[in-house]
Amino acid sequence: MRGAVDLLPKASVEEVAGFIRSQTVTSTEVTRACLERIRALDGAHHAFITVLEEDALAAAAQADDDVRCGRPIGPLHGVPVSVKDAFLLRGTPTTVGAAVLRAHAPAEDDAACLDRLRDAGAVLLGKVNVGSGIAWQATALSCGRLPPAENPWRRGHTPGGSSSGSAVAVTLGMGYASIGTDSGGSVRNPAALSGVVGLKPTFGRVSQRGCVYGLCRSFEHIGPLTRTVRDAAILLHCLAGYDPQDPTSADIAVPDYLNALAPTPPETLHVGWCSDGGPLGAEADVLERVAGAVRVLRDLGMLVEELPSPAADPALWYELTLLEEAAAFNKMLPTLPAYPEYARANLLRKRERVSRAAAARAAAIQRSYAALFSRYDLLVLPTAPLTAKPLTMPTLRWNDDTRDTLDLHLANTWVFNLTGHPAISVPCGFDRDRLPVGIQLVARHFDEARLLQAAARYEATIGRFPLPPLVSAPVAPPTDQP
Repeated sequence: MRGAVDLLPKASVEEVAGFIRSQTVTSTEVTRACLERIRALDGAHHAFITVLEEDALAAAAQADDDVRCGRPIGPLHGVPVSVKDAFLLRGTPTTVGAAVLRAHAPAEDDAACLDRLRDAGAVLLGKVNVGSGIAWQATALSCGRLPPAENPWRRGHTPGGSSSGSAVAVTLGMGYASIGTDSGGSVRNPAALSGVVGLKPTFGRVSQRGCVYGLCRSFEHIGPLTRTVRDAAILLHCLAGYDPQDPTSADIAVPDYLNALAPTPPETLHVGWCSDGGPLGAEADVLERVAGAVRVLRDLGMLVEELPSPAADPALWYELTLLEEAAAFNKMLPTLPAYPEYARANLLRKRERVSRAAAARAAAIQRSYAALFSRYDLLVLPTAPLTAKPLTMPTLRWNDDTRDTLDLHLANTWVFNLTGHPAISVPCGFDRDRLPVGIQLVARHFDEARLLQAAARYEATIGRFPLPPLVSAPVAPPTDQP
């Protein structure tokens, strides 16, 4: 038993669930170990906003009792996990990373993903940080944001956003999986910059009910961050399915993702490789690591063909999401006095004209990707064209111009929120500064099974990605120095 306990900091969901099922360790032991790591490491890395210690230990004790008594158990039975602080949980604040919402605890039903995690037997440790990925300290704190999460490989650097706390918690062993939201890359980007796996399912595959992060429902996706591709498949199996209470939910049959990775004769997949690094290009180290990963896919028997990335500037993402969120917010507003109501009507007419033009540009991008997926089973490109940068770097030089760092975080991911295709980020190496690089694989709509199979074959070939030194080190509070 002692050996299993020693393995816990580096373990996967699949391994921990097996330990608990076989009574090699108890859920209470695992949960206490995660809470200990939160106490030791979170003061430096700011992954958690709300820790639910008493509730977690009570759920773990119940999970242990279920195992001892031979009651039915789910695939996540007794496994400690977290969720982004963008999901409703009755009786707890939902801050979306804003200090002003510390006391905001809506008396609404729990989010759909929380219900499904509980149905699968998971133990909820708490709710984790929400950040833009570049939350330069002075500006962020003056705007009422909570302290940003810090990269698990290098403090003072971004872990990616906005599911930033999810990536940090999973990487550092403060729980074994986390559920994030992704409207422009917010699951995949922190996964890439932090060295874990991030899965954005097809639009509508996982219910959005109870997610309050933003008002842009047509771009929003709910997905897991995990340490392995197999774990991502387990989490998707637990989360996926039609929800009649969510108008975005797709009433489409869900495969058995637990069996999707069973050994079968590999099929020959036709892969489109965006060898230019994405619409805005990529750093040399990033492109080199992803090109190396593509060579592995080719060696696995996949038919790889190079192609240029379709043009898709992130400026359109800002425009489309702003227009949709403004329209949704406008519906919440009461009737105004006569002149403000007249002004609002004029603004609405102008916005409609802008919306039509933006929609036409978006439709052209959707057609270009539909054409690509009529030919290719998978598309491959860097998840992010750059590695983690300091939190104090809101802009940087890029292609002889100055770009917002956040634009570059979105550059290779946002378009698949527009098209709704499933996409996964898998770690594929380090840059010269020992910061993680991620490869993004994208599949046809509702073809997560093939996407996971391809990603799992790659991961099995190169081996599990290493974890930061803090995971192996004795649990002790780190110094205050980044």
